[in-house]
Amino acid sequence: MNVNNRRLGKISLIDVPESKRRQLIGEIRNILRRRVVEDKMWRWLLELDNLTINGHVVFGEKRQPSRTQTRKRKKN
Repeated sequence: MNVNNRRLGKISLIDVPESKRRQLIGEIRNILRRRVVEDKMWRWLLELDNLTINGHVVFGEKRQPSRTQTRKRKKN
């Protein structure tokens, strides 16, 4: 059972069988864990001045725009 599909209606956990209840709670925990990890990652990234991967600055003040970003599209 996908939790995203259940957002349309509220679920009473009292009426749900024990096996389904455990499954739902497990899915919700996993979603919340992913959100917490993603939130921590974004906070960490925002605190960085520069982010370098394999010697290339991918985020920061000294980043040079790539050629694909600086090209202008021709108007038809």
